[in-house]
Amino acid sequence: MKLDVRERFIVLGLLPADGKMLAMKCAENIRASVGFTEKELEPLKVTHETVGEPPNQMVMQNWDPKAATAIGEREFELSKPQTKLLTDRLVALEEADQIRAGHLSLCEKLGLLDE
Repeated sequence: MKLDVRERFIVLGLLPADGKMLAMKCAENIRASVGFTEKELEPLKVTHETVGEPPNQMVMQNWDPKAATAIGEREFELSKPQTKLLTDRLVALEEADQIRAGHLSLCEKLGLLDE
């Protein structure tokens, strides 16, 4: 699956912080595969900004769009369990009416908009 910088950040943000051992192992493998190298992170100049007030507070990630364009898309191989983990996380967001516009390209690539 080809993912651009924005989609990679979204994937990383979808990964659970805790859960069952198999899910956590899948998350760890996805993080290792889809995560950014130091060589990629440096030109992106990633910053974090807290927006809003609790309980609706969010942390926004920003990066240099020119550097993201230069990095472009990369191909990633995801196993069936890894794909299922991401799909399940997106379906849970959908069921909670929490899908954002930024999620849509990933939903499309995972075949969730085909249904």
